[in-house]
Formats: sequence, C-alpha cells, structure tokens
Amino acid sequence: MTCDGDAEESPSKLLTFLSNDVYSESVERLLSSHEFIHTIYKAMESIPEGQVSGFIRQITDDISETLRWMKDCSPLVDGNKLQKINLQAEILGRGLSRLYSLVLDSATITEGNSNLAGVAVKELISLLRPYLSILVVQQPDTTICKFFSSVIGETVDRAVGKGKVLKKFSRSSQWIFVFFLQLFVSSRSLLRQAISLMPPSLSKKMSAEMRDYSAYSAFELMERADETDIGFFSWIAQPSASLLAVMKLISDFYLKYGSDDSSPLVYIFQSMALQRLVDLDRHIILLTYLQKKHYESRIEALKEEAAGLTKFIMKNLAHVYQSPVFVSDDVRCKDLVSLAPQINKWNQGIYVANKNSLPIAIWSNLCKNIDIWGNHGSKKQLKKFFSHLLRISLHCVSSSFQEPDMLDDCKLLKRVTLPHISSDLLSDSILYEQKVRCFGYAYIFFLSHTRE
Repeated sequence: MTCDGDAEESPSKLLTFLSNDVYSESVERLLSSHEFIHTIYKAMESIPEGQVSGFIRQITDDISETLRWMKDCSPLVDGNKLQKINLQAEILGRGLSRLYSLVLDSATITEGNSNLAGVAVKELISLLRPYLSILVVQQPDTTICKFFSSVIGETVDRAVGKGKVLKKFSRSSQWIFVFFLQLFVSSRSLLRQAISLMPPSLSKKMSAEMRDYSAYSAFELMERADETDIGFFSWIAQPSASLLAVMKLISDFYLKYGSDDSSPLVYIFQSMALQRLVDLDRHIILLTYLQKKHYESRIEALKEEAAGLTKFIMKNLAHVYQSPVFVSDDVRCKDLVSLAPQINKWNQGIYVANKNSLPIAIWSNLCKNIDIWGNHGSKKQLKKFFSHLLRISLHCVSSSFQEPDMLDDCKLLKRVTLPHISSDLLSDSILYEQKVRCFGYAYIFFLSHTRE
C-alpha cells in the first residue's frame, strides 16, 4: 500500500477493510510467535562473527528507512491521515521494535568482532540521538510535542494540551515512545557488551567517548570519581534529564490519563529503571569507599535517585497484584508466559508486554533482580513485596497446580508462571545473603508460622 492510501494490488485492498487493531495485532502475533523468535535467534547465531558489524549497519539502514516512512506517510491533513499515523505508530512499536531488538539482543559479540561491532552500534545510537535528545532535555512543557513533530515530520501545536494531543493522535502514539526507548535499551546493552570484550586500550577509549566508564578498573574509577556520575541518557545528550524525570514526563501523558493498555510503556520503564539502579549502585559503592567528605552530598543524591526509581518500580506492581492469582483463590495457576532468559537479562525475550504478559514479566524481573532494587526499597515496600511473594507461593501449594513443561518445542523459550518465579526466588540463596534481606526473611518466616 502506498503512502496516499491507494491500493496497488488486489490483495492490498483487503487491508483497507481491516481495522488498525486487527492489522497491528496480526503483526504482533506473528513477531511474538515461538517459531519466529527461534528462527531469528538461530539465524543470528549462524552469522559469522566478522559479518556481525555489517549486519548491525544493515539494521541501522533499515531503521533509517522506517523513520523516513513515518515522515513520508504522515501529513496531517484529515482524519484518514491521522488514522494512518496511528496505524504506523502501532506497527512501529508493536512490530518493528520487537524485531529490531530481538536481532540486536541475539547478535554474537566476541573479542574478535567487538571493535567493529561497537562502532556499528555507535552509529545506530547516532541515528536515534536527534529524536531522543528532544526527550531528555530540560524543557518539560514542550518536549512531547517537539518529539512528535520530529518523528512525523509535521509541527504539533504545543499549546493544545495533553488531553487534546491524546485525543488527536489517540493512545497509539505511545508506541512511538516504546520504539525509541526499546531500541536505546537494546543498543546500550549491546555496546556495553562490545566494550567489555575489546582490548583494554580500545575499550577505555570508547568508554571515554561515550562517557560510560564501564571498562575502567576500580583503581582507575577512583582516579576519575568526579567524572563517573553520568546520567542514564548521557550517551544521547549532556547535560540530560534524569531517567526518572523522563519516565514521569511520559507517564503524565499516558499513565495518568488512563489507558486501555499501557503495559508496553510500563514494562520498558521497568527495564530502564533496573539498568539505571545497577549504575547507581556502582557509583554509590565507589564514592562510599573513597570516604571523602565532599562526596557525601553526591552519595545522598544518588541514593535519593535510586529510592525514587525503586518507588516508581513498586507502583507498577499494582499490575501484578491485580493478576487473577492475587484477586481470586479459585483461579488456578494456568497462565503461561514464555521467556528467553539467555537472550537478554533485562527483557527476557519480552520486548512488548501486554495485559497478559505484563504481570509475569514484571514479577520475573523483580524477583531475579531483588539484589539490585531491594537495597533501595522502603520497609513498607519490602513488606508488601514479600507478603505477596509468600501469598502466591502458598496459593500454589494449596491448589492442584501442576508445573508446566518448561521448555518449548524449539528449546529456546522457557514457559513460566507466577508461582514458578516465586518458588525460584524463595529457593535462591541471594534472597538471604544481604543485610536488607534480613527484614524480608524474618517477615516471611513470621507470616509462614502465623498462617499454620
């Protein structure tokens, strides 16, 4: 189908009778199928390491073409044009972001190709930078409208207000944010992986260029302590708004206005927050070790940011607590979600969460990363988390729940349930190793005995 809506071939005419939901959901169903994910993963495995950088450049070229397609097909003339913009946005977020991220996360990075692959990923980030830089600058009153304008190639009136922007573009516009943020998260992880495998001189050079410093030793970091407190979006713009500020900005547009399904945004927010908490912990440990008084205010600021991110994450647990497992004792633990933990630590193969997969995706990420966020949670937050951890585990024991066949036919995706994830955490020694867990463990122990 052409940009002006004319069908060039008879099969394409059928698409004109399909609603946006039917068309975009069909794309999502295809790209989220086990067979498709397995095919992409195996295809990426078979690419010779010397060709990985060239393949990443091909992906970058394809993304560039996609962004031109958004502009070419998006003149704001009438309702039909707006409908096509919304359809394009859904395809962008539901389909293409999943495809591109799956390919990037499946790329094999080795010591031999790390330098060329790192340069290729930097080029991809450079493509995203002009768009994302609008989101991460300190201009909250105009940021969203300017961002939309940059993507669709038309000026969006910044004076129309949040509600009217949503009414004009519909909630489909959230998929544009999902697209860019998911690509940034995948690119960020891939570049850090490449940097970690480069020869020392090259890794330090690229780390310095990106102001990342992940390749530096503890001693070298101590010498550069004044330089290492870098924001999540420092690769995009300097100075840049904090991750928490950006998430709140987008949330004010979508989550606070209610939504049929804001699961995609909620999930990508959680993945970014966990990544940032890892960075913050590293900075806090470094500055605390140095024990210099002039670092005290910086340490407090970092801890405050970490607490804010943890609070933001815990608010999203409402999606888990509203799961049928929590709200009804009659519901059996039958719902399965397939994860691919060997592909990406943060998204586990789920790139676009929906109402069905969000509770398990969130719960899995939090349980597997409790050592990351637990140190920054309040007693009230930890109490709530552990009480639900125990509740779901007891529900599993008291029901006739049967463990599913854990591996799919392709031996790539792992089928999991909320009880299975909870059981894994309760049997994991990491839950009881750190001081913050003493409170949680004591609380679980107390509850388990009071319920007997």
